[in-house]
Amino acid sequence: MAAADRPVGARVHLSLNVRDLAQSVKFYQAFLGVPPHKERPGYANFASENPPLKLALNEKPNLGATGAGSALNHLGFQMVE
Repeated sequence: MAAADRPVGARVHLSLNVRDLAQSVKFYQAFLGVPPHKERPGYANFASENPPLKLALNEKPNLGATGAGSALNHLGFQMVE
C-alpha cells in the first residue's frame, strides 16, 4: 500500500510533570489499563489505544514549590499509521 493510501490517525500527546514517578506510574497504569511503554530514571510514557493517548510523565520532585513550575509540561499530537 502506498504511503498516500495508508490511513493516518493521531493521538493526543500529553506530557506531565509529577512529584512521585513511581506513584504516578502505578495510578496511570490502573487508569489506562496498560503498562508503561517506556521507562527510564525520572521518566515513563504510556501509549494507549483507547483512549488514543501518548502520556509522558517527567519526575520533578520540587513541583509546586515556589517558582518550581506546573504539572503541565507540554501538549501535542502524535501521528500514527
